Amino acid sequence: MAKEQFKIKDVQYFSQLDNVYAPFVSCYPTSMAMAIDYCLRIEGKDKTDIGCSYDIQLEDYINRITMSDEINQWLKSNVGRLGKWVWKFKPRTIAYVEEYIFNKLMIRHGFRCQFTTRVTFDEYCNIIDEHKLPQVVHGNFSKNTNVNGHIICGTGYIRSTKQIIANDPYGNAETKYLDRDGESVDYYFKDYFIRNKKLQTMWLTSILRK
Repeated sequence: MAKEQFKIKDVQYFSQLDNVYAPFVSCYPTSMAMAIDYCLRIEGKDKTDIGCSYDIQLEDYINRITMSDEINQWLKSNVGRLGKWVWKFKPRTIAYVEEYIFNKLMIRHGFRCQFTTRVTFDEYCNIIDEHKLPQVVHGNFSKNTNVNGHIICGTGYIRSTKQIIANDPYGNAETKYLDRDGESVDYYFKDYFIRNKKLQTMWLTSILRK
């Protein structure tokens, strides 16, 4: 029987606003960092096990990788598959780049990720139920803020009200980001996440056990 409500405990909150690189537009690496940090900790490991030194924030380490020659070469090798549109965006904002980086860092530790463009609310809940891992959720926050594309770290759900429980690295969108504490906020699926209105689906970078 499906759970009515569930939240993953102890997902550490990271704010993007203290990032060294692009603090106002690095929601993706920051949300990924929250997921990676959790995955490592439940395995008794830490960021040094993926090559990040103690004096560097994990989200800044991910940002560095997105700006590396390796990623530039990877994009060149995959532009035929992905499309020339990739050159219009910063690599840290491209889901396929983040997917590649996560898998490069985490597959050997028992985790993988997959970017998917048609995920229903119930499917999101089912993924959390099955894997018990935070999920990287893509949204549009223009309903009550000046933020359009934005990415958060989903940590749970409330089925009856179709709410996603999340750590929002930019703050609390329900306060129009006047409150910069985005830890464990509840966002309505219909307000922030629907990409395809007909199918009622969203974009999701699923964090999965290998």
